Amino acid sequence: MSKLNVAQIGIGYWGPNILRNLAASSRCTVKSVADFAEERREFARRLYPGIQAVAEPGEIIGDPVSTPS
Repeated sequence: MSKLNVAQIGIGYWGPNILRNLAASSRCTVKSVADFAEERREFARRLYPGIQAVAEPGEIIGDPVSTPS
């Protein structure tokens, strides 16, 4: 079974818990996260260096890797 590419928008109150569970899942690969707050993006980069952290959700939504064909 192939892994599902996942992007998360928002790393607020519940965001770290969701991100932790997505990153731990053997069924998906977290490709990127988006959050307007730099400190939340830095938090994600520090804990998950392989995940791209961006400020604008549009950067994730427009990514051809995460868009279904």
